[in-house]
Amino acid sequence: MKKRFLALILSLSMCIGLCIPAMAADSDFVIEDGILTAYSGPGGTVEIPEGVTIIARGVFQDRADVTSITFPSSLTDIGPSAFQNCTGLTSITFPDNITMIEMGAFTGCTGLTTVTLPNRITEISQGVFASCTNLTSITIPQSVTTIWMGAFGSSTNLKDVYYAGTQEQWGNINIMLSNEPLDSATIYYNSAPAEAPASPFTDVPADAYYADAVEWAVDQGITSGTTDSTFSPDKTCTTAEIITFLWRASGSPAVSGGNPFSDVPAGAYYEQAALWAHENGLVSGSVFQGDTPCTRAATVTYLWKLAGQPAAGASGFTDVPAGSDYAQAVAWAVQEGVTSGTGDSTFSPDTTCTRGQIVTFLHRDMA
Repeated sequence: MKKRFLALILSLSMCIGLCIPAMAADSDFVIEDGILTAYSGPGGTVEIPEGVTIIARGVFQDRADVTSITFPSSLTDIGPSAFQNCTGLTSITFPDNITMIEMGAFTGCTGLTTVTLPNRITEISQGVFASCTNLTSITIPQSVTTIWMGAFGSSTNLKDVYYAGTQEQWGNINIMLSNEPLDSATIYYNSAPAEAPASPFTDVPADAYYADAVEWAVDQGITSGTTDSTFSPDKTCTTAEIITFLWRASGSPAVSGGNPFSDVPAGAYYEQAALWAHENGLVSGSVFQGDTPCTRAATVTYLWKLAGQPAAGASGFTDVPAGSDYAQAVAWAVQEGVTSGTGDSTFSPDTTCTRGQIVTFLHRDMA
């Protein structure tokens, strides 16, 4: 009897042990009385648990590895600097219950391109979208009465402001100093952005930073989906893929001469692209390594070479040595708006690129 009891206890213990990993996601968060005070997870796509009402100061600050956030419907307040310098964050969708987005909450989020503010906020806080250098459009609800100092400071690519109220109501908003991007942007009154045509790909949201680039690349025959209904934007892009994209973007020119590569088999989908890249100096040597993931440094180097290797100044990034073979390419890419750093002083040249990122680089450079 004792043995059977001990066996039962052991079985229960094993079951409990097996259940623990299912709770691992919750252990990434520290939540106290509905306030999210810390996050220690791996980044990527982060889903904040339901029941959180406030995200405290700086919880995700400088987490460049966070790429998307799912907010709970219970959320009402995003604290100061909560997502400051989350340079990998590419899109945000606010739940309707949010009433406050505090000072500097999204400062330096250089991956953001479009933002739609929730309908219950009454003010846009100081520096909240400052230095979001790729932000091109924002939708502002009629409820806003104050735009604080520097809310959009240094977000110099802001071009379109969609305001839900009238021109007269816009004129009554108290817009404070250092919001020059609003002065040069086009204001659309009683308006919202036109809905983008539905993507054939179920994994390409209409508001994703890469949505326009994917549509362009498919329309131009540069690439297609990984299936009829998926594009796989988060899949790592290989050398064979980006070289093929570039070859197609250049008109799929015919090549002459033999195959210099020992690892490019005849008939491979990228064979002609690899030979073209070798012929045009994008790659060299006798080994192509088509399955190697493409890095940020390699990507901008290919584009820079295609552009004729123009001279550029210093990049200013601490992780891009002045004498490196990609230093001029990085400086040129930033100068031309093809990409920016992953932080104020870093470029992350060895970070691999996804399909969504690659078509975005090509779109910015070639469209």
